[in-house]
Amino acid sequence: MIESSEHPIPTRKVMPVLYVEADEDHVAMQDNTNQQMKLIYVHEGYQPVGKKRNALINPHYFTGLYSKSSDELWYEVLTYLDTAYDLDQVEEINLSGDGASWIKMGKDILPKCRFHLDKYHLQKAMRKATSPVDELKGTEDEYYWHLSDAIELDEKETVEAYFESTIGLGLRESQIKAIGESQTYILSNWEAIQNSYRPGYPGCSAEGHISHVLSDRLSS
Repeated sequence: MIESSEHPIPTRKVMPVLYVEADEDHVAMQDNTNQQMKLIYVHEGYQPVGKKRNALINPHYFTGLYSKSSDELWYEVLTYLDTAYDLDQVEEINLSGDGASWIKMGKDILPKCRFHLDKYHLQKAMRKATSPVDELKGTEDEYYWHLSDAIELDEKETVEAYFESTIGLGLRESQIKAIGESQTYILSNWEAIQNSYRPGYPGCSAEGHISHVLSDRLSS
C-alpha cells in the first residue's frame, strides 16, 4: 500500500462536507502480469488556481493493489477520516466514481455518504447508447441530447422509452450489444446519476488523477 499526502494530517478538523473520489488503473508489473491499482483520495473541495484550473483543498491519497480486499482499503480511508476530522460534525461525505462495485462499497462503510456517478463515464455511456442511432438516422447528436436532457431532468420513463425505441432498428449486433450495456449502466446507476446533478456538487476529477498520481509516477 502506498499512502501520501500533500499536507500534514489535520487534527480533528470540523468540516460540514467532505469529498472522496475513487478510480482504478491497470498497471504492467515486472513479472509481466497486469494488475488493477486502486486510487482513493479525500479532499475538502476545490479552489481556483487559474482561469481554467482548480486544485484540491487538503488532499490525502490512498492507493495499492488490494486485489481481494477492497474493504480493507475503505477502512483505512475511514480511519484517516476519523483521525483527521470530527465525523460527528460532518453533515455529508460525497463519494464519486465510475460505479464499479469496489467503489460503491465505500458508500456502505463511510458514514453519511452519498454516491455520485462520475459524469465522464456517464457521458461515455450516453455516447455509446446514441451514436449508432444518430449514425443510422443521419442526425447529428440529436438522440444524444435527447437522452442527456431526459437524464438531467430525472425523466427515467423517457430514458426507458428511448432504449425500447432502438429495438428492431436494424443495427449491427455489436451496436445492439453496446446499447444494451449502456442501458444497464445508466438505469442501474440512476440514483447516483441524479445525485451528480444536485446543486453544489462540484464534479469528479478522478480520471485526471489516475493519470497524474498513478500512471506518471509508476511509469517513472
